[in-house]
Amino acid sequence: MVGVGAHAQHDWDARLAVIAAEMTAASGDVGLHAAQRAQGVFNAAELSILADMKRSGTSERDARKKATAGGTRTKNEAARKKKQSDAVDKNADLANDLASGELGSEQLDAIANAAEKSNGDAATDSSLIDEIKNSNADEAGRIASRWIERRNDDGTKSRHERQREKRKVWFGYDPASGCEAMNAHGDNESMSDIKRRVKELANELYLKDGGRDLPDDQHPRTHAQRMYDAFHQLVTGNAHTSTTMAGTTKSHDGRPASTPGSTSPRNMMHTFFTVDDEDAATIRAHAPQGNGYLPDHIIAKYSCDSVVTGTVFSEQGEVLWFGRQKRHATPAQTAAMIARDEGCVICSADPSHCQAHHLDPYNSPKQGETNVEDMAMVCTDCHHWIHQEHLTLYWQLGPPDPTTGKPRRTWHVRPATPDEIAAQTHGRRAA
Repeated sequence: MVGVGAHAQHDWDARLAVIAAEMTAASGDVGLHAAQRAQGVFNAAELSILADMKRSGTSERDARKKATAGGTRTKNEAARKKKQSDAVDKNADLANDLASGELGSEQLDAIANAAEKSNGDAATDSSLIDEIKNSNADEAGRIASRWIERRNDDGTKSRHERQREKRKVWFGYDPASGCEAMNAHGDNESMSDIKRRVKELANELYLKDGGRDLPDDQHPRTHAQRMYDAFHQLVTGNAHTSTTMAGTTKSHDGRPASTPGSTSPRNMMHTFFTVDDEDAATIRAHAPQGNGYLPDHIIAKYSCDSVVTGTVFSEQGEVLWFGRQKRHATPAQTAAMIARDEGCVICSADPSHCQAHHLDPYNSPKQGETNVEDMAMVCTDCHHWIHQEHLTLYWQLGPPDPTTGKPRRTWHVRPATPDEIAAQTHGRRAA
């Protein structure tokens, strides 16, 4: 029997070698397409065989062992194959879709992961499968997660509460980079707080590394390395600094201070009022990143450790508050711009990564003023781009907002005129 099995294996190896040789000999695009299709066909065959073994009585342990392909796959990859085969066991059409190219391996992963969390139901949900088929591989995981969320939502828990239940951190090793690794899942509010703190400190490190006065390729570390260093300093408690960034005094732990030497609360709750509007008394409390209404207990938590600020708008949507003439935006002006711009006006980056930018540079011949209406929120990358490319940022009134009916600003850039270019001051160009 051993001899017969070895002979059959030799026949299969010979056939596969012929197929591989024909694909390699074909023209580039044709051969590549054939190789990619072959992967789907062979993956589907493997999963169907593993599913058949399970139905014939193969134990879970033996199935996982067979999925390792004789030890040539990692345990994680074997577990992935096992989950895919379990999904195929529930729905054999998934293997056919994989073989025909209607479904990619990563898309099948999303279905298989959802099936594992739903007693196999995801593998037979035609609506979910069709939605994933019609999406790209990068979106498949999010689609499956939303499906699980809807399935588990009995109307008694908010999205925040569901996220809190799933919060976790784990440590491991990433063989691709050869580095130790950490992964974290959490609710939107706490993760936003973490991101804001890390980005604030990373931006300070960027300025210490030379800022935009030094080309990025001459900085001692990359943006990703600064983000890690900032995270490490914050976690280990070594984020002590007195650096002043963009005119905002930093407290001992790296957070912006509302007055020199003071420490500001971690979060800001912002209330919005519209003058002469029927719902002028309606107050909407927002998380730092503007993610909508929060559960009462989260608002209560922020209220104990927050600055509560407000912005007053006219019926035309204009901010009615203006600051004094000074070089840097005040915290109140920054709050007003966050409420108005909601982030970077160029790329929509969240406010935690943005700075106040003078539409006419402060130390240019035009002598830009530090008024809310003469500034805009831009992220660090866009800020550097504007100055390096000698551009001027300006706005025009666009179509009405579908929610409020008020005209929205649309932002544009154009080449700066000579009197709109900031002068050099000790090697640094002013904002």
